[in-house]
Amino acid sequence: MYRILKIACGIACLSTSVFTDLFAQDFSPHTHDALEIESAPIINRLPLRTRQIRRLVEQPDGALLIAEWETGSLIRLTPDGTAQRLVEGLNQPSGIANGGSGEIFVTLYAAGMPGSGALIQVNSMGEVIPLVENLNSPSDVVMSPQGDLVFCEYSTGRVFRWEIGGERELLTEEISTPTALAHDSNGTLYIASHNEGAIYRRTFDGTLERIEVGLQHPSDLVLHRSGLLMILNSQTGLITAWNPQSEKSQSFARVPAETTCFSFNSEDNFIIGHWNYDFLMRITRHLTIPCPHCEQRIPLNLIPPANVASPDASL
Repeated sequence: MYRILKIACGIACLSTSVFTDLFAQDFSPHTHDALEIESAPIINRLPLRTRQIRRLVEQPDGALLIAEWETGSLIRLTPDGTAQRLVEGLNQPSGIANGGSGEIFVTLYAAGMPGSGALIQVNSMGEVIPLVENLNSPSDVVMSPQGDLVFCEYSTGRVFRWEIGGERELLTEEISTPTALAHDSNGTLYIASHNEGAIYRRTFDGTLERIEVGLQHPSDLVLHRSGLLMILNSQTGLITAWNPQSEKSQSFARVPAETTCFSFNSEDNFIIGHWNYDFLMRITRHLTIPCPHCEQRIPLNLIPPANVASPDASL
């Protein structure tokens, strides 16, 4: 791992002057087409000490919400590196969902004790508002396009939809050890089964089908803006990209084994949280360099080897 970091840091230290020669001649008008370089990504540590990260979720303003299992903290990390612990002492936060009006919803696993789990709301002042109690090891929560919350119980296999302030609706209880959820804009719900090593898809009409198998302890799901479903295999560190159109999957990236969660930022780079590391890592594949002829910036894409998928590639 440290050899990978050393190589990546060497890439990170490339000076933009290397690219200046590409534009040595003065010409006008000119374009700012993206430059592509076949290279490993740049890996950086984020300036935050952490303990047992379970979930990462990006907020609309680019800040990162972090669920820290050991301390029970919900942390907000802004793009400039400012960290704020919104609340501490929660009983094993396991899932995070952004609300439509800035509120944050969190599931509490509570050591898997029957009836001890909960779904709570945390406001901007760090105040905790209980919403649903007596849950059985809730492991994740997402918000549907209709504004309902969907959460799952790891020990019972049950997945619920809850209209805030209303009644719970049981969506399914047929999935063993559901550990992560993702919801697309069309109303399709994706559910990861930890012990089965599988992904299930539940469509808006209630149809449930298994779409991906042979995974190694899937621990997190992220719907990429391209429409691909990104699956993190925590046992091996392999991130798989599954295309809902072609229903094919391909390797996207490999991160350290026992990585528990990840999240893409607005620049389409991603951040990973590892259970045993006391830091977060940013994996950079897209950056910009200054144009020597004007004030614009030129996109620079670090292209992985041909056998590794990019979120922009069709599978």
